Amino acid sequence: MNHAISAPKPAPQAVRNTPYAGVLAECSRILRQHAHAAMLAQHETLTVEIDTLCRETYDASESDKFGELRRVLLQSGDALPQEFSVSLERLMRQHASRPRSEKRNYRAQRFADVVLSLVDDMVFSEELLIGTRARQLHNACENELRELMPRIAVLLGVEGEIEEGRNPLGPELIAEALKEACWSLDCGLQARQTLLEMVTTRISVELPAAYRSIHKHLVDRKVLPRVRPSVRRGGRPEHARAQRSPEAAGILRRLVGQEVAAVGASLQLEAANDAIIDALSRLQQGQSGFKLGGQQFSVDPSAGDSVNVVRALLDAGVNRQVGALDGIIIDIVATLFDFIFDDDRVPTLMKALIGRMQLPVLKLALSDHEFFSDRQHPARRLINTLAQAASTWDGEFTNDSSLYLIAEPLVQRIQDSGGNDAAAFASGLAALEAFLGEQERLADERAVTLTDKLTEREVTEIARSVAIGTVAPHLADETVPEVIRSLLDVHWTAVLADAAREGGENGDRWVEAVSAMDDLVWSVRPKTSSEERQRLVGLLPGLISQLRKGLDSIGMPEGARSDFFSDLVKLHANAVKNGMQTAVSSSWQPASAVAAHDDFPIDDGLDELKRGDWVELLLEAGHRRAVRLTWISPARTMFLFANRQGVRAVALTRSELARKFERNEALLIDDEPLMDRLVANVLDDYQPLAEGMSP
Repeated sequence: MNHAISAPKPAPQAVRNTPYAGVLAECSRILRQHAHAAMLAQHETLTVEIDTLCRETYDASESDKFGELRRVLLQSGDALPQEFSVSLERLMRQHASRPRSEKRNYRAQRFADVVLSLVDDMVFSEELLIGTRARQLHNACENELRELMPRIAVLLGVEGEIEEGRNPLGPELIAEALKEACWSLDCGLQARQTLLEMVTTRISVELPAAYRSIHKHLVDRKVLPRVRPSVRRGGRPEHARAQRSPEAAGILRRLVGQEVAAVGASLQLEAANDAIIDALSRLQQGQSGFKLGGQQFSVDPSAGDSVNVVRALLDAGVNRQVGALDGIIIDIVATLFDFIFDDDRVPTLMKALIGRMQLPVLKLALSDHEFFSDRQHPARRLINTLAQAASTWDGEFTNDSSLYLIAEPLVQRIQDSGGNDAAAFASGLAALEAFLGEQERLADERAVTLTDKLTEREVTEIARSVAIGTVAPHLADETVPEVIRSLLDVHWTAVLADAAREGGENGDRWVEAVSAMDDLVWSVRPKTSSEERQRLVGLLPGLISQLRKGLDSIGMPEGARSDFFSDLVKLHANAVKNGMQTAVSSSWQPASAVAAHDDFPIDDGLDELKRGDWVELLLEAGHRRAVRLTWISPARTMFLFANRQGVRAVALTRSELARKFERNEALLIDDEPLMDRLVANVLDDYQPLAEGMSP
């Protein structure tokens, strides 16, 4: 397979910060066309409505006002929509040429600014009037603007939200253009204000469709907003805090390996009391109670799969029968299991399995203080791995799940070991990691069966993207006849895409196809000199041959092809005739090239994703599934996901995945290990009290 198409090169940094004038011009044109059409449509019925209001009112002043408006509108013809279009185009040009540092805000006009700048009261009133109408338009298009604004920010090179008044397609400009159009009529102030209110209300009904069209245009152009993949993090459960002293905070910080100043620095982290270790061992062996320091404790050790047994011991007062350090460690471990039982990311059945290790973990923490400071401690890693594997399990996690069938015997062996060293945890961790590693290997093997097809699809998509970008300048040039633009948009784009796939942008087919396209566009323009007419005569045989060859290669239907060449003969005749009658007007100058959509820097945050990342996807029937990123295509335009079991694969294009992150239909699952996060949370719980705050 010949993958001659290279990945799109990232734009230089200087280009990234430059507004995309060509695309913004296209969007401005769409907005002007929609707005002008809306004004024309309402202008036809506006006079009728005003005439009705004039006849139905019993107020003399209102009757005079509506009568004046009716007279002016009848005399002015279509001057109102025409003036609106001219004003809107001029305001858009002014906005585009204004320095980016200059700010204009229609919504935040302050009376003090007016006084200080000695602005006339009438000017101030008009600015407030524009602001009111702008808000009315904005409210009517609120949902559409919310979707559109991130893409406008990309075009402007703006990080984050666009400041008020800086949107080159904003309702503020439309409101000001409406005001200028109404003020161009020869009538009184009250009549103008009433007219402005009426036309604003009418155009606000049509404006959402305009913004939806712009949004669709930018989506088609693959102008994507900067979307940093959202992260789904485990919740931070609320739980009761015991009264903790600054001394306790100091001990905890030493346990987790953080330096302390004077607080608790003189304390020694002594070995655990043998009595508490022995008592916990008896509980672990199935006894329901023990005596410590003259106090009898009764706890059901079998309830560890649903109850925080360590918290129950703490509530019963076991910390009062042990040393200060042992009491603090018991408190910390109880808090850790509070967090585990409350974490909504971990399935209930896995919480029960981890909960069965409460007593072994507490014994280990009392005798091995590295449990808190060593992130690689096997007990911590085992809990992390169990929680992460279960939280990313696709489907319901049950007693029959293969992960449970592997994990349950490991937990049981730790319970049965009776020791307080890390060996049992290390053995269980090794077995669990071997199981998960084999699952990932099998998943990757299954993914290989799809990657060749996806790579082929990527090459096809890139080839088509390059072809679309090459044709785009001619499609944006409205001086090119519609017949030619239609052929280029559909059929010649396919010709170029095939040529790009075959030999890339340096291949003979590509060079010939681009040359034929450019010659075709030139051939239908007016020929104003004998040299141009002679060139056309010499060009036509080869051009027709190239066009037929290209259209044959993509299987264009014979009827459609015959119709096109018939139209082309007429266009060539008109080109010669028009060129002989008059010189080429300025409107026939080639349109400025519009940047191909693949030249846009697609700064969507997806370059941060790496193979092995876990993502929660909203898929069929509203269900969310945890899937692993198993493969990324060479040009990073295709992403393949599969569940932990290596089945139910999902392939998404870059734009599809970016849209899912944008809509929160995809969430990057936080890869911070559970125990690391919980230890940090416990430290946070202690820290405020160490600084003298109340619990």
